[in-house]
Parts: sequence; C-alpha cells; structure tokens
Amino acid sequence: MKLSAIPPGGVSSVFATNSNWLYASTGLAVDNADNVYVANEGSTIINKFKPSGVGTVFATTNFSAEGLAFDNVGNLYVANFSDNRIVKFTSQGVSSVFADKNLSGPMGLAFDKNGNLYAANFVGNTIEKFSPAGANLGVFASTGLNHPFGIAFDSAGYLYAANFYGNTIEKFSPDGADLGVFASTGLKGPSYITIVPEPTVVPDSSLHIVASGNQISLSWPVSASEYILQVATNLSSPLWIDLTVSPVIQDLQCVLTNKLTSGSQFYRLRSP
Repeated sequence: MKLSAIPPGGVSSVFATNSNWLYASTGLAVDNADNVYVANEGSTIINKFKPSGVGTVFATTNFSAEGLAFDNVGNLYVANFSDNRIVKFTSQGVSSVFADKNLSGPMGLAFDKNGNLYAANFVGNTIEKFSPAGANLGVFASTGLNHPFGIAFDSAGYLYAANFYGNTIEKFSPDGADLGVFASTGLKGPSYITIVPEPTVVPDSSLHIVASGNQISLSWPVSASEYILQVATNLSSPLWIDLTVSPVIQDLQCVLTNKLTSGSQFYRLRSP
C-alpha cells in the first residue's frame, strides 16, 4: 500500500508506504499544519504523517475507520461505518461519540462554513446533517443519491456527492435541493472527492513609461484600474505620493500624460 503526493504539475512521488502502517487506506484529511491523517479500513489504526512523510499512530480504534474531516479548531471526525456512528478525536487523540442518530453506513464527511457536519449514508442513500454540538438536524438530501460515498462543499456552499454505484457526481444547493448530475463522463465507482479552489488571478500591473520632450506618458492595463499610481523623487529613501489625476481609458489601457516636473521622478503602481 502506498500514499502518493502529486504536486500541481502532476508528477507523483511516494509520500508513504506500508512501512508506515498503511493497510487498505480509505479516508484522508489534512490539518492546518499540513499533517496528513489516513484512515486504514483494513486495521484499527488512524495514521498521522508529517509533511516530510514521517508517520506515527494518531489513534487506535475498535472499528474500521472510513471518512475523515477536521473542524475549524483541529478536532478530527471519523465515520464508523459498521457501528453507524461518527467519532470525534481531539488533537491529542482522545475519542468520544459525536453522533449516532439516523446514520446508516456513514462514509464521507464534510463541514459547511457554519460548522455543521454532513455525513453520506452509503447504505441509507441520504446525506444527514448535524449541528456543531452533534445534534441531528435531519436529512439534508435524499433524491438523486445512489450509495453516496464522498462529499465536499465548494466556496459558495453547494454540496457535491459521489454516487459510488450510480457512477455520477450529484450537486445540491445550500438548502439541500437536488440540482441534478454535475458530472458522469469517465466515472466508475467514484468514492472520495475534494474541491480545488480556483487559483487567484493577479491582474497585470505592468506600468509603461514613455518620455518625449517635456511630456511623459504612463500606461497600465485596465485590469489593474483599481491600482494606485504613486510618484517619488528618489529611491534612496522614497516618499511615495499618490497621484489623484484620473487616467483616460484607451485600447484597454489606463493612460495618463503630464508635463515633466523638475528633478528625477519615479513611478509605481500600488495594489489597493
């Protein structure tokens, strides 16, 4: 059994192997310190791996652990499939039963932005909702599910569920309305899923300066129109001053033309 690390470039490497006690691994979760936790369905061990890949035993259970999820204060929640429970572990590995109502073969777990925990009932074909204190808040979703396995929220609060036997990923609104099949092509027994956030797009803030005679022309892309143009008279101990003159928009460029003042001038764009 191996656990692989795959960077954004797509080239994988072995992160951990059997020598680190991996055995029929299922659920996986990462804490705020980038430690990786692995549920071993084939044993009663939950492993913890440092970012370097060095492994330790985080907790020994009396059940085969499935889905894992962290809350926002570092507690780990584990789906106990066979006993129809969700078990909570503190960061020190101390366990307690978090929920045991209306669970039928729980697998995937996910938290919403309000701290409510959702559990995919693999056997019951529902997604159950629990408060941060563990109170059962009832069925969140039941239509469109065919043995749901992994679940995940996007940043807008929509929930996605992997239908293991249906070979689809179903999408639900923040209030649990079934929005239909999100994806089906190329899927065969989808299990755990995750949401990858969109990369932050940094506007092109290239500042172009053209001087001719006693005129200077400054231009920068309109995508950086919220940026602030500043000027300084030296760079050894610069005092940057905001220029409040509004540029003219020409061919998707912000353009500002002024007469040159005496002495050297330095210009820059500052992000808002």
